Amino acid sequence: MPNEVFDAILGGLFERFNFTVSENTPYDIEVAVDPEMLGKVFEELVTGRHETGSYYTPRPVVAIMCREALKGYLETKVSGLSADAIRTFVDEHDVSGLDLPGPATWPKRWTR
Repeated sequence: MPNEVFDAILGGLFERFNFTVSENTPYDIEVAVDPEMLGKVFEELVTGRHETGSYYTPRPVVAIMCREALKGYLETKVSGLSADAIRTFVDEHDVSGLDLPGPATWPKRWTR
């Protein structure tokens, strides 16, 4: 199919909706379409997804996979860090267990 056909279908369709990362809001505003809904639609409409491995992965699952991959990378590439310090850093954003250099050793571009 030519690109114009996809543009007419997808462009025309998606431009009619507001999209948001979260539908939760304390304000009385127009609710937008959650991208998670598009993933569910994708899974239902794609044919041959079992053969190609084409599945939608929900955001919480992707977040877990990314955190675990980052922990594994840091454990193998950064010496002197305990697994617990890495876990605390990645999962809780707490740097207290890391032995970080002080501002005197930071590159000049970080201190501007």
